[in-house]
Amino acid sequence: MSIQSQRIAYQIWWLTRATAGDCTLADLARFTGSSANACRNICMHRGWGNRYRRRVTNHRRMAPLEAAQACEVYDLVEAFV
Repeated sequence: MSIQSQRIAYQIWWLTRATAGDCTLADLARFTGSSANACRNICMHRGWGNRYRRRVTNHRRMAPLEAAQACEVYDLVEAFV
């Protein structure tokens, strides 16, 4: 995996953990600044296919960036434990 892919993977890991999986593939792509296909491929490669929601619900309106900012920042070491 390239360094860029590892960066995107960490961002996906962080956002799915910070939002407790309450984000879609489009949210992941918007948060990481990469394409939805790249995010999907990384999730499938890492076995994270079940960490995000498949569908958007009407009652969900908080943007993932707002949700991520509401949570405390985790130490980078947690990603590699």
